[in-house]
Amino acid sequence: MHSNLSENYQPDRVLCADDGTLVGELLGKLFSVNGYECTRVRDGEAALQCVSQDVSRYTVMIVEHKMPKLGELALARLARRAGFYGRIIVHGASMAGEDASEYEALGVELVERGDPDQGLLRVMERFHGEE
Repeated sequence: MHSNLSENYQPDRVLCADDGTLVGELLGKLFSVNGYECTRVRDGEAALQCVSQDVSRYTVMIVEHKMPKLGELALARLARRAGFYGRIIVHGASMAGEDASEYEALGVELVERGDPDQGLLRVMERFHGEE
């Protein structure tokens, strides 16, 4: 749970784009039980539509690596062009060999699934330490 809960506390609003039914459901539950407001979509096009409708609605967008319909890098570019300045995290099972420079230029963090030091909740908590 967030350690900085107060009367004025507003939970991060997370948009989770993951086409895997089981993984997507688990991520949604993981964030919800840890105090985050989570909306789930199944592809990059749906994620772009959500952030484009209201660029300030979500504080974090978590995107599966190798997203269908609209890939994660294209989604990040288009979301930034639309005015989304929230955090973007791309997570996946194997991202070795990815050219991180394009992601870094867009302010996107890559998180390897299964890395205990880079788990999604740890990354989210680290974001709060930066604010």
